Amino acid sequence: MRKALTIPCVVALVLLILSSQLLFPVVANSTITETSVTEMVVTIEPYGTFNVTIVKTDIYKGGVPYVAFNVSCRVGRYFVRLEAPPYPAFTPLESYELAAIPSDYKYQWDGITFVKAPGPPDLWIKYDHPDVYDTYNIGVNENKNLQGNSKIHSHIARYLIENAKSTNDLGTLLIAATQFIVALLAAPGVGWISAAIAAAIVAALFLVNRTISYFLNDILQDERGGGWMWTWGFGSWLIFKWFYVSFGAWRDWSWFVFIILHGGGGGFCRMM
Repeated sequence: MRKALTIPCVVALVLLILSSQLLFPVVANSTITETSVTEMVVTIEPYGTFNVTIVKTDIYKGGVPYVAFNVSCRVGRYFVRLEAPPYPAFTPLESYELAAIPSDYKYQWDGITFVKAPGPPDLWIKYDHPDVYDTYNIGVNENKNLQGNSKIHSHIARYLIENAKSTNDLGTLLIAATQFIVALLAAPGVGWISAAIAAAIVAALFLVNRTISYFLNDILQDERGGGWMWTWGFGSWLIFKWFYVSFGAWRDWSWFVFIILHGGGGGFCRMM
């Protein structure tokens, strides 16, 4: 005569079956977070050197790697912080995916007419950017800003990028690009604040394993040789000021810049 299963045995059997079915989905959907710290020195002429502490957060979610970080920088009385949200670590950074060519290759973004990569058959567009061919009169060696609905679309002159490429130095270019933006915040010490932001961005490139030449050639520079920067979300409260910034082919990867005036203490740059 066959012995009936007891209730504990039935429960154990059910749990065994469920665990075998759920184990792999649970592992696949789990989130693993790792944090690493790196020290580096960034030189921004003519402002000297900045000691940068880089703290990176690697996030593995559902088997897909993401990277997040933020940058804090104290220079004299000023404190600058640069933050980046989690972003896929490999595919979007390794190669910029060009979209299919639509029948009409122009579109509106933030109230500005954009051309869409890779462009029509007779004109290669490296990445999406404002239409400098038909709509806006911007020379390749001209620094110019377009005011959109909520963003400032800044064209960076080719000569600035070429100079940065020849010296492998982003400092002068980033200071020139960000001084106008920082000035909009009515912040004193514009030069020092721009230099601190430049140091933080250079450190950020190191963080995501991208060289200065890669950033200039593959990300910032468009098909004509100039480049693009977007800034928005300007705000202030008491001694605090902030805005968002993105560059070139990384247009949709925004970095948050937070500034504290009269922060006091030391002269160091911290990325955390």
